[in-house]
Amino acid sequence: YFQYCCNDHISPPYFHVQEFYEIIVLIRTYRKYLTETTLFEAGSGDVLLFAPGERHMGIHIKDPMYERYYFYIHPLLIEQLPEGERIAQLFHRSSYIKNRITLPRDIYDTLTPKKILTQSSDIDPLMLISFFYQLLSHLMQIPESTSGAITAANNLLSEILNYINTSYADIPSASAIASHFSISSSYLSRLFRKSL
Repeated sequence: YFQYCCNDHISPPYFHVQEFYEIIVLIRTYRKYLTETTLFEAGSGDVLLFAPGERHMGIHIKDPMYERYYFYIHPLLIEQLPEGERIAQLFHRSSYIKNRITLPRDIYDTLTPKKILTQSSDIDPLMLISFFYQLLSHLMQIPESTSGAITAANNLLSEILNYINTSYADIPSASAIASHFSISSSYLSRLFRKSL
């Protein structure tokens, strides 16, 4: 399934999942994304990859305009593709921000052809399949180290979210979380308010 969208889109403030592999190419936006317990920023030129069943959500930051295109790929289709195993590995990268790949500018320019995007509802299926394989080919050639660095605050927040996710039954209060990470309760509150 392919769709191109450009709208004034404020992401829903809750996690959602798909039963498909999801590839989103961001054309114009700047927002934060939270997936499972990892928080990261993404914008124009980034490709987001979500595996089936992986919880994720977008968090609006600045410009509400959200221009992107995306593919949903059924897991059975991935299994049947000649490079299916390598393609599936894209969605399980080992780098810290495994869900984001930043495309080099020259590759990004070739992957945002106006002809396809402006006619997304009337695309010739063969042209779309060719476009899809070009995208996958480029993504498989980009090394993991180009996925970018995260800020210390995002790193800390991800650690806190992971701690909450794995130890929620043993945490009596927010101040206990702050104490566990040797930060003040007010800083913890500001970190959550600012990021989430």
